[in-house]
Parts: sequence; C-alpha cells; structure tokens
Amino acid sequence: MKKVVMFLLSCMLMVSLTGCGNVTVGSLIDDANKKAENAKSMSMTVKLDMDIEIAMEVISGQPFDMNMKIGGDMKVDAIADGTQTSMKGSMNIDGMGMSNTIDMESYTVMEDNEINVYTKTEDQWTKMSQEVGGVSSLTDTYRSIIGIKDGFVLGEKTEKINDKDVYLVIGEIKGDDIKKILETNDTTRELLKGVDEAGIDFDKFSVNVNMWFDKKSKELIKMDGEAAKTMENMMSEIISKVSESTGQAMSIKVNKFNVEMNDIEHNKVKEIKIPDEAKDAQVIENGDSANPISDIFGGFLK
Repeated sequence: MKKVVMFLLSCMLMVSLTGCGNVTVGSLIDDANKKAENAKSMSMTVKLDMDIEIAMEVISGQPFDMNMKIGGDMKVDAIADGTQTSMKGSMNIDGMGMSNTIDMESYTVMEDNEINVYTKTEDQWTKMSQEVGGVSSLTDTYRSIIGIKDGFVLGEKTEKINDKDVYLVIGEIKGDDIKKILETNDTTRELLKGVDEAGIDFDKFSVNVNMWFDKKSKELIKMDGEAAKTMENMMSEIISKVSESTGQAMSIKVNKFNVEMNDIEHNKVKEIKIPDEAKDAQVIENGDSANPISDIFGGFLK
C-alpha cells in the first residue's frame, strides 16, 4: 500500500514569468523553495481520483473488459530528513464486480540503525525493514517540484482559500522534469528502471499543475495535478511491450487521474510515533505482497 501511495503521490507532486504587481511566478516559487529547504517537517492532506478501463483477451480468446475506479483520502506527515513519515486514511476500490473501502495507515521510522515501515491494512499490521540510506524523503520530491519555473504563468487576480488571499500559478511539467522528480524518490526510482528498459520516451509526457500560494506568507498551501493522458500513454506503452512478448492483446484507457494536495504546512509536525499495537506486526520481506491494490494491478501486468 505504501509503495502505491508513494508512487501516486510521487507522480502527481510534479510547477513566462508574468507578474501581478511586484509578484512574479519566479519570486513566488523562489520564496516557497527557500521555505521548503529550511523546513524541519511538512504535512498535507491528499485526495486521489482515478478512473481506468482495461480491455484484454483472455486465454480462450474471449474479450474481457473492466472499469476500475480508485479514490483516496490521506493525511501525510513527514520529518524533512526522511526518517519519520506517516500516512493515514482510506482507499476506495470499485471494479471487477466489487466495491471496497480499505482503511490504512503507515509509519516509517528509524530504529536501531535501520528504516522500519509499519503498515496497517484491513486491521492487520505488517513490518518491512530497509537499510539506512535505502529510503528517501517525500519532502525531496516536493522540493524538486517547487523548484520548477519554466512554463508557468500567474493568474490575473487573487483567489480565496479558507478566507486567505492566494495567488494561483498555472502550468505544466514536461518530459525530463517529470523524470527528474520521479528520480528523487526510491520507490518511483525503481519503477523508472522498468520504464527505461521498455524504451519509453518521457518527452511526450506532461502533467497539468495548479498551485496556490498564500499572499501574505508566500507559502505554497495547495496543489493539484491532472495526468490522465500521460498515465494512459505511459501504461499503454508498457502494456504494448507485454502484449508483444505474450501475444495477448490488451489496451487501457485512463479517464481520470487527478491528485489534490491541500492544507500544506511546514514545521507543524515535531515527532512521529508508532502506535503500540504495531509493535507486534508481522514481519515481511521486501517484495512480498501485503497490498490488495498492488495485487490487483499486478495481476494484469504480470
């Protein structure tokens, strides 16, 4: 579950210099980047909305069509050095004749010179361990995003979010910048190896991004991204490679792939503690599946 969330989060955390008074896209991003660089911690709420259609031929040659919708709401807290992270919320899966809501929470902490990841799904706790240095911080991905300026424009007027005056910055992240962002996180970096082996060209990909900056503090407080076409193109290329090797026809259509990040705050989280009930978690090896979402996707992409 944690890898899926990190991947989704990492895919969507992907932000011309026109001005509004003395404010420019460059000045807003520079200010926000400095605050992020100096932040000891960060927190946000994340909302996922995904709708995909898969069509394939089963062994008998008969067509098989499936529509799957995945939604999620997650509260994410992270200490900037990457050794303490927590995620808590739910994922909703609707497809293959079932509808299910999975409550989950996950904690990443350093203990006894190793990184331990405690995850609870469907009332069961599991524990995975990684060597120190083998995990990177989600805040690194966040910082890499807000360092991008090219291709962004400032909205003509300020808006309101929770009674705050905010600046809206609109644009898209393309090609190599998407790849560089994904390379800042260990989970997505591993996934990129498979993408590179498939010979997929990132130049054709883009993510539409909106960012809202607090007018007073200049901090980034909200971000959303839309990447349905890019995800469809990327997954279609991967599936095409699989189909060539297996002879099994398969296609995919991504109707929606949106992620919203709200209530972004710095330096509010001082410490992340593991619940006592997680201490007796089942220990699993890296690569073992304890994740219903990855099981679903894995069944189609094997």
